[in-house]
Amino acid sequence: GIWIWKPFAFLKDHPVLLHTSQFNIVGFGIFASVESIVMLIFFAWYLDLHGINAISIPPQLYVFGGVMIWFGAKAFHWEALGKKFFLNPLKYIKETGFYMQGGVIGAFLWLTVLSVTQDISFTILADALCWGGLVGQAIGRLGCFNYGCCFGKPVKNGFGVHYTNHN
Repeated sequence: GIWIWKPFAFLKDHPVLLHTSQFNIVGFGIFASVESIVMLIFFAWYLDLHGINAISIPPQLYVFGGVMIWFGAKAFHWEALGKKFFLNPLKYIKETGFYMQGGVIGAFLWLTVLSVTQDISFTILADALCWGGLVGQAIGRLGCFNYGCCFGKPVKNGFGVHYTNHN
């Protein structure tokens, strides 16, 4: 193959970076963590451009935002499962499954709370999060590529990726 695709092939074929008897470290988790950090950096950068010090926002509101985004993404996954969720809810609560659309809803609710409690314009907060989200999602999609969770449809010709489960 072309040399530029080799790192992507490694990424695709190695979703578990470290496996021990106690825990696993998966590439998706690393990418999601880096995505979150990058999103917050760009969020703070945009707020700073508008004269708002992101550090002046209480840390618990950032934690609340993370929980809202996580819960929204998780809840949307459960909703997408429909009746299947109620057949074995514990299984689906434990499994890795997120829908970005639910995360956006959680972020919208968080920005509403942030705007009201901190007296910051909702539109400035939304713009800040969009900048962070734009850059962060580029990193997050690499995590999805690594995990194989956000695949498209089979292709008959042209560019495509073949996932294999080595477990």
